[in-house]
Amino acid sequence: MFRKILKLTHKILGLLLSILFLMWFLSGIVMIYHSFPRASQQDKLERQQVIDGNLPDMETLLSVLPDSAQVRSLSMEMYFDRPVVHFRGKNTPETLYADSLQPVEAINDETIERTAAQWCSSPILRVDSMYKLDQWIPFGRLREEFPIYKYTFADDGRHELYISSKTGRVLQFTDKDQRLWAWLGAIPHWAYFTSLRQNQVAWINFVKWSSGIGCIMCLAGLILSIQLAWRNRHKKLFSPYRKRWFKWHYVSGLIFGIFTITFAFSGMMSLMDIPDWMKKAPKEKQDTSRRIPWGGSEGRFVASAYRLDYREVLEAVDSVKKHRMGNLAKVSLLQAYHRFANNQYRCDRYNSNPDFPPDRRYGTERGG
Repeated sequence: MFRKILKLTHKILGLLLSILFLMWFLSGIVMIYHSFPRASQQDKLERQQVIDGNLPDMETLLSVLPDSAQVRSLSMEMYFDRPVVHFRGKNTPETLYADSLQPVEAINDETIERTAAQWCSSPILRVDSMYKLDQWIPFGRLREEFPIYKYTFADDGRHELYISSKTGRVLQFTDKDQRLWAWLGAIPHWAYFTSLRQNQVAWINFVKWSSGIGCIMCLAGLILSIQLAWRNRHKKLFSPYRKRWFKWHYVSGLIFGIFTITFAFSGMMSLMDIPDWMKKAPKEKQDTSRRIPWGGSEGRFVASAYRLDYREVLEAVDSVKKHRMGNLAKVSLLQAYHRFANNQYRCDRYNSNPDFPPDRRYGTERGG
């Protein structure tokens, strides 16, 4: 009776999910080489200007904050030939010009056009104002950016650029090759279909349930194949089946069944809400010294902790296009982003020194 249930379960679920599993495996091979296109940090740094201008000291920067502000970190970059500073925290002001400490002007058509010109110098073929998500911006959170401006360029790469009308931020940048590989790889593999992906809850449930049911299908088949192998262990038969497709289905399932189960199970677990008791120790037993997120958990940003003047780092390191300051594990750090690296400097260890050497680093990591 149990074996009949297993055979029926494996057969029915296999008929329903076989195309889906084939799509997952083939698209997974494509994803080894091509992922879903995005405007990456590296792409943005390539088009970003090197930080320059009349930069204030840290005390001056923080003097414009209200008493109620709780700054966890701040970052600085160039915004059309002028340095700007972004504050992260509670009750903080909007983005300010670092050289004047005045608010940045509202986004307008001119700034949008200048942003588009930074990303692609080819003639603009068409500009669309989008009030619906499409295949290349399928994430529901991007509705907050409506209307989104989609620039289509008249070049061989058929580049398309998506810019937020609210912040002027580049949301997506693709070319025809990236879009083709995405249709063959990331879109079917991650189920990044616009109608599904824009609904976060529905998308998560689809992935969890389809991969979970797939686990049951694979497990039933693996148990059946092991039972057959055990029954025929004395007959010296590699397969009890004589028909070619039955034979290869049995052999491949017996050999690769466990890998298929782990494949489906890992996909399901990647989106599951794991109970706290399974993924971490109780709060009173946690070692929080190593788990403080960037920006720290100590509340207000304290300027006195930054004895190393960030301007010295900008002078010592070539071509810094963005820098960020905050706490990590109760250590005050400055991250200097340039084209090929992200260098971290420990700001609470060194006193101000005009001859600060660029090799006195707290840590360096490759990145964009």
